[in-house]
Amino acid sequence: ARLNLLLETTHLPISYCFNTGAAHRAGGVVSELEAMRQRVRLIHLSDNDGQKDSRLAPLVEQGGTIDWQKAVAALRTLPSGTPWVMDLIEDPERDKPTQIAADSFSRLEELMAHD
Repeated sequence: ARLNLLLETTHLPISYCFNTGAAHRAGGVVSELEAMRQRVRLIHLSDNDGQKDSRLAPLVEQGGTIDWQKAVAALRTLPSGTPWVMDLIEDPERDKPTQIAADSFSRLEELMAHD
């Protein structure tokens, strides 16, 4: 809301990178997306418990609490071609991070196919 107010006041032509993890911590992916919708040009995907910025792979790693069915439905209403990028934190304990990201995208695509 504060960022929107700043941009409305200054009329700066700035776009947003919508971060699902940050939105979840701020009040919810769907409601935060609605507040930012007109300026979103990129989506960063990660999950968390609503408190800590743990940047978990959606639908794959344990501990995330985003309702991905609702989130994907909302994200799909953005213009076609809006890039979706995995935003994972570097973790030396994470085994095969590339495979984890690929598995996460596969599960997200499955949700999109059934929506």
